Amino acid sequence: MERIVNTQQAEAWNGYEGQYWADHSERWDEVVGGLNEPLFDTATIGRRDRVLDVGCGNGQTTRLAGGLAAQGHALGVDLSEPMVKRARIVALRPNAGRNGSPSSPRPCSAGHPGPTPPTRTPPACSH
Repeated sequence: MERIVNTQQAEAWNGYEGQYWADHSERWDEVVGGLNEPLFDTATIGRRDRVLDVGCGNGQTTRLAGGLAAQGHALGVDLSEPMVKRARIVALRPNAGRNGSPSSPRPCSAGHPGPTPPTRTPPACSH
């Protein structure tokens, strides 16, 4: 059974605010995109790693992590259904970095498991 503790955040991210961020995903990807290089330099994601992107939003970080973990796996989770929906749409585009799978903490969970187990403790990332 699903239990959300912070109902105010759930309502906001699944209401107007989440839809606004989903509808303007390119803008927000650009705004936070400057954080990607230092994030991934620090995370040192390997080709066979499995990555959990907590608060994946529109999925940019998950897709980038999936590209780095090309023989592994990247999974994004987010409270916002509108943003997860947008992330899935973008992930289906050609050259979107398909090894990452944005998901939701709720009933839907999708992933692309890699062929081998992780070689070290899996990295986790979040903007």
